[in-house]
Amino acid sequence: MAAPPAPSIATDRKGAAAANHGHGRRHVLLFPFPYQGHIHPMFRLAGVLHRRGFAITVFHTHFNAPDPALHPDYRFVPVPDGMSCPPPVTIEDTFAQIISVGDACEAAFRDRLAAVLQEYSRDAVACLVADAHLLPVFKVATRLAVPTLALRTSSAACHACFLAYPMLCKKGYLPVQDSQLDLPVTELPPYRVRDLLHIGEAGHHLECQLVARAVAGVNISSGGSLEFDLF
Repeated sequence: MAAPPAPSIATDRKGAAAANHGHGRRHVLLFPFPYQGHIHPMFRLAGVLHRRGFAITVFHTHFNAPDPALHPDYRFVPVPDGMSCPPPVTIEDTFAQIISVGDACEAAFRDRLAAVLQEYSRDAVACLVADAHLLPVFKVATRLAVPTLALRTSSAACHACFLAYPMLCKKGYLPVQDSQLDLPVTELPPYRVRDLLHIGEAGHHLECQLVARAVAGVNISSGGSLEFDLF
């Protein structure tokens, strides 16, 4: 289904005020993944950037949308996501939803980003910072020649494990077998098998897809990733 047409940007009083507030400043565009553990670090980063003089524009899905009233100095651009499925029940459901969110909003984000670039001008946009799990967002930005950075809200050690995932599967550490839980992962000390990301053999294909997409999001970005822990 084609995405609805992009609305005119900053037509209401709050939107116009936010846009005018950023006049003459470099803009950083942000797109958080719509889970709270990902939204909070993104907004902490937004605060750091705003204090350093950048104007902030936040793209967001309708699913679990942030409240613009809590951040009156930022510009908010909603992106239709078509997420009408029931909330996840199992960990497999959660992984499937994480994978599907970026795909669901790709076409609409392309229209919204193009409209923002037309309004701000490309020279005024410093970069787009998007959650590493939103691989289609990076692909859209790359096609529109917008520099990107991937935000990872977990640790650098976790990302190292993600990078090693194909090797871990090839060497038989994954999918995890109960009889091997206490075995050391000699290629990733001090990990033991029980420390690896795993959701069971039934969900292993989802796990591989999620990890591969997160790594691809970092690799396709212009400058690698930012590790920004909430705590």
